[in-house]
Amino acid sequence: MLVDQLKKLFKNEPQKPMLYHRKHTLIRPYTQQCQRGIMLVGVISDLSLDWGRGLQGAKEGPASIRRILPRTHSQTKLPFYDAGDIEQSVNDHSFAAVSHRQHQLLLRSLRDGHFPVVLGGGHEISIASYQALSDFSAEAITITEDQQPQLIPPRVGVINFDAHFELRPSLSLRSGSAFHAAWCYSKDQQRSFDFLGLGICDHANSQAMFKLAEDLGCQWLLDHQMTTRNKKTGTGTTR
Repeated sequence: MLVDQLKKLFKNEPQKPMLYHRKHTLIRPYTQQCQRGIMLVGVISDLSLDWGRGLQGAKEGPASIRRILPRTHSQTKLPFYDAGDIEQSVNDHSFAAVSHRQHQLLLRSLRDGHFPVVLGGGHEISIASYQALSDFSAEAITITEDQQPQLIPPRVGVINFDAHFELRPSLSLRSGSAFHAAWCYSKDQQRSFDFLGLGICDHANSQAMFKLAEDLGCQWLLDHQMTTRNKKTGTGTTR
């Protein structure tokens, strides 16, 4: 009986005529002369999975997302641009070169007033994204009453939807270390580090990792705390 219900659920029904015209997302190639809009950039990488933590295939993400986007309905009037992909070449001896190109492209797009969206890719693509946004925020200035420019204290938050903290300390890029690298960057630049983990799993993180997250000033909600009640009241054991 369950099988019959599943067959009905996934049965190919004839397409019904649309009662209205649905406007699909139009994505144009990105140039530096473009008006302000949403800029897509792909980072072809699955290094964080290559270290034995999961299945391969994250590097196929940018191409897969691009195949779907033109068929989606845009909820904004901002134009969409595609800045292409950043990929590790044969001349790159480490992921640092890819991360540097990603950082430079994102920082330039932010300065030009665009809203960049990075298509990945493994967790490691988060590092350059955080660095670019942090650097851009640090450049923002405001004018005080005495007409003197004053730096706005940069504050960039990380919201990580994951069972893992991704805060594993490492001297080089390793699986689970992406946001620890972001914390190290904030410390080097003398900036605050604000981290919120949503869906953190007790069994997927050691007690030492929870202690480290607490020492770094992170906040989190456990997976079983991700309920409508916590959403409405804002309560729960965030730390």
